[in-house]
Formats: sequence, C-alpha cells, structure tokens
Amino acid sequence: APFPPAYPNAPVRNPAPGFSVRRRVLRVALAGGLRTFRPPRTGL
Repeated sequence: APFPPAYPNAPVRNPAPGFSVRRRVLRVALAGGLRTFRPPRTGL
C-alpha cells in the first residue's frame, strides 16, 4: 500500500476531524491512479 493504514480501529460514526475527507480523497486518488493529487515520482 502506498500509504500506511491510519486509525484502523477508528469508529465510523464519529471519525476524527478530516478523517472522512482523507478517506474520500484517498479513494478518489486510488481511482485516478494518484495522478491528480500527487505528482508522479520519477524515483519509482
């Protein structure tokens, strides 16, 4: 996985501030191939 699992035991009903936003952004980023949110890494 490109990013470490954050808050694996976090409650879904009362997530940390910005947690749901991170999940949505990560989900969209995974769908977009991490091109729109992160610049392509030439080292990899």
